[in-house]
Amino acid sequence: MIQGAFLSLLILFGSSLPAQGGAPRGAGSVQGAGTPTDRDPADGKKILKVEISGARSLPPEVLLHVLGTKKGGRLNPRIVREDLTLLWRRFKVRGQFKVKEVPGGVEVLVVIHEFPTYRKVAFRGLVRFTEERVRNLLDLREGESQTMMSANNLARTLETQYKKEGYPFIKIRVQPDSEKDRILFIVDEGPRVKVRKIDIRGNTHFPDWVALGWVWNILGSSGFQSTTGFFSDAIYSRKVLEEDLDRVRNFYHSRGYRDALVSLERLDFIDNFTGVSIVVRVFEGPLYRVSKVDIKQIPPVGEKKPLFPKEQLLAKLKLKKGDILTTDLLDRDKAAIADFYGRRGFPNIQRFPTLDRGSAFEVLEPQEVVDPKKHEIAVTYRVREGKKKTLRNVKIRGNRFTRDFVIRREISVFPGETLDMVELEKSENRLNSLRYFGDQDAGKQGVLVNLVPVPGEEDKLDLEVKVEEGTTGQILWGFGVSSQNGFFGNVTYRKRNFDWKKPPRGINPISWFSQILNNEAFHGAGQTFNLDLTPGIEQSQFRVSFFEPDLFSQHFDTTGLNLQGYRLLRVWDSYFTDTFGGQVGLERRLGRDAGISLRLREDRVRTYRIDGNAPAIVWDAEGKETIRSLKLGFNLRNLDRRIRPTSGFRMGAYGEIAPDSLGGEAHFWKAGINGRVYIPIARDSKERAHVLEIRNQFDVGHGLGEDQDLFLTERFSMGGQTTLRGFAPRKAGPMQFGNPTFGEMRYLGSIEYGFPLFSTRMQGQFRETEIIRGLVFLDAGMLGNDFSDPIFQQLRLSTGFGFKLIVPGIGGLPIRFDFGFPILRESTDDLRFFHFSIRF
Repeated sequence: MIQGAFLSLLILFGSSLPAQGGAPRGAGSVQGAGTPTDRDPADGKKILKVEISGARSLPPEVLLHVLGTKKGGRLNPRIVREDLTLLWRRFKVRGQFKVKEVPGGVEVLVVIHEFPTYRKVAFRGLVRFTEERVRNLLDLREGESQTMMSANNLARTLETQYKKEGYPFIKIRVQPDSEKDRILFIVDEGPRVKVRKIDIRGNTHFPDWVALGWVWNILGSSGFQSTTGFFSDAIYSRKVLEEDLDRVRNFYHSRGYRDALVSLERLDFIDNFTGVSIVVRVFEGPLYRVSKVDIKQIPPVGEKKPLFPKEQLLAKLKLKKGDILTTDLLDRDKAAIADFYGRRGFPNIQRFPTLDRGSAFEVLEPQEVVDPKKHEIAVTYRVREGKKKTLRNVKIRGNRFTRDFVIRREISVFPGETLDMVELEKSENRLNSLRYFGDQDAGKQGVLVNLVPVPGEEDKLDLEVKVEEGTTGQILWGFGVSSQNGFFGNVTYRKRNFDWKKPPRGINPISWFSQILNNEAFHGAGQTFNLDLTPGIEQSQFRVSFFEPDLFSQHFDTTGLNLQGYRLLRVWDSYFTDTFGGQVGLERRLGRDAGISLRLREDRVRTYRIDGNAPAIVWDAEGKETIRSLKLGFNLRNLDRRIRPTSGFRMGAYGEIAPDSLGGEAHFWKAGINGRVYIPIARDSKERAHVLEIRNQFDVGHGLGEDQDLFLTERFSMGGQTTLRGFAPRKAGPMQFGNPTFGEMRYLGSIEYGFPLFSTRMQGQFRETEIIRGLVFLDAGMLGNDFSDPIFQQLRLSTGFGFKLIVPGIGGLPIRFDFGFPILRESTDDLRFFHFSIRF
């Protein structure tokens, strides 16, 4: 009889076959027991005989035919496991393998235990669920037989789903019907219960209304999922309620209330059991503070002293004596320690579990010594330092269509150098920000970075970058409306990771379309191609653009080519403009975070249908004008991620000149500087960021030569959602005859605090995808002709709040609503309290 690892595997398997719609516990096993440590001696031996015992309704020859364990083969634990599963799933019988060692091999006896089976399944009493939905939920397949054991398991599964959807009194009976060869599920759904009220008692530091969800969500606790909603009552589910209580309990613990207790005190069913009133009891307990902060470094094997001075690490910690001990502070400090070591070549095994534990760096859980009388906790951070790592090689995997160099040029760690984990994280963020891989709109990251130990060289690692090709081409069509530009339609084709050198194969246009959709054509070189047609009431435009980021195949410090062509029709307050033009530009990348650009622009502008009350600056531009200009730009950024950043900064500056020597008819110069700073305030328990964003922008320009004023279409405006909220679009600033004249000098400033309001976890994703963000802001602006202009010295100021709705699947374009309230204004300004932009 078998004893060993082989036997143990089969016994474990036989006791854990699927219970839902599959085998019951113990549906298949191998005779024998014990806790073996060596390889089983029968594993791999020749099978001399296979016999079937106990089969009453099933012919033994049929079973012998379908089993993978056959006479003449070798005994294999994997095949035996598959046989056990097959016996249950196909024949609904329990198998038991008895193995006997004999000279020259083994003999196998398969003992069959049969259960009464029923070929049909029927339902009675279904109201809320359709029979089709139930069959899909229970994975009932055509022609699949059921036993009473499996049917009872299915009934429990169905009851669980009913309770989840608000039917706590659900009862399901399973009744066999031998005459009709079926099992009948008799369903008594009971009333559907909704939450009418939640009463939280004993909470003094966090008020009851927090449980409505908004403030809980802002703090990251998720609040009560089973709370009553603003528009309808929530469905009652005991399971969800228990999860809610856990969330609130964890919320208190994470904010220093280590002794907090949260429990369900009472459930009161009302309105004929269609509603429930929930009473929750909270015991907050004392607030714990920090009495001492220390750090313990465990040096690597062979070293007697830590690799870095303790004082250097303590200086990085935010947690100080006397602070409230919160989970957020602990997590920040652990991250700061990991960054300190990570910059110096010590990757964290918690981030890369494939590393060798004996030589890897690890931040262990802090040690806490609690003084329950003083309500104090002494915290000691613990670090296993490990050994410094050098990068040996970079391997790219999974890029079926994208060329290697497109990925490698975004990676800023190099073979032969000390592995800088901060740079590696930046590299990963850059690759994700390209939006070439995965599905960014649905929160699915398509870039997986892993560190692989090098056998025999514990101080070296290989970097493996595995990518999953994503959908980089989008055809979007629909309509939109904004307070800035009115109603508009839209047809857009966007293609990231474009490759103009890779056209479709063949002569069949239908095949071309298929190749483009499947990334087999026009894909893989990291270029960008956009085509946009937007007809509207106040503004219509057609625009086509192409960008090649690496024109000369330099891979690092690249030179890019930018081509644009466009036509823009615009209805202004007292006139119309029609602009037809194009741009050719070169962009030089300076390192990872900076770049300069040079662009040549030619626009042909027609100003027409001028009203009699139009400002003089409009009449000066009447007719057709040609603009030819050169623009020099500079940009610098240091962001944690390019799309919706949470920390860092970006800034830019430009200078543009349209002299007579370029052959244009409008002559002017313009210059400007702008900057944005993103300051992370906090991250909640769902890792969602609270961010303070500070924006500043200054622009100035003037005419050249005989042109005393900056040309009409080049002047600066102020007011509206994108410049100064609380004021009508372009209606804050200088006016003439009741219409804006815009200006030659402008300053814009804004402070905006953004916070999460609602997020969800997409199917198959670990991190939450934000859907709604809230914001509060303070906007400022000045507009005039120069510093000495009294109109420029008139400061406009507004404050307000708003919401951003980020809809996955449409390119992540936010639907935005802002409510602005002017604080400082002039009598000539037009106001607008509500701003919005919607695009589908």
